[in-house]
Amino acid sequence: MENLIYEFSDAQNKVIKRLTANMFFVGIFVFLLGVFFGVVDIYYWVSSDKEGIVKIFVAVVAFVCITMGLYTLSSSRSFRRVFVSEGNDVDHLMIAMDKLATWFGILTFVIIVALAIVILGALATKI
Repeated sequence: MENLIYEFSDAQNKVIKRLTANMFFVGIFVFLLGVFFGVVDIYYWVSSDKEGIVKIFVAVVAFVCITMGLYTLSSSRSFRRVFVSEGNDVDHLMIAMDKLATWFGILTFVIIVALAIVILGALATKI
């Protein structure tokens, strides 16, 4: 059986290139936002009388932002390989899609945990 090689057209590569640029910007922004929250959290731990729960919450937000930023950057690099390489477009696209699926899996987990915390908090205040 012959191994068929598919190359995206220039128009298709242009769409992927635009997606890559936007993902790169979002990845950098979210990563830096996480670093900012991390610095704020360190400040809270060192020189603040903030409640422990606030410090933990800010640390979790920093961790999630940094993780999501890094996954977004990694996925954007994989999408970039689609339009800069020749002969492996589909393979590179599938790797990028797998990384994007991981990103959405993490985001789904974060949303479920956040909703559970909100619901439990609401129930706890009524008790």
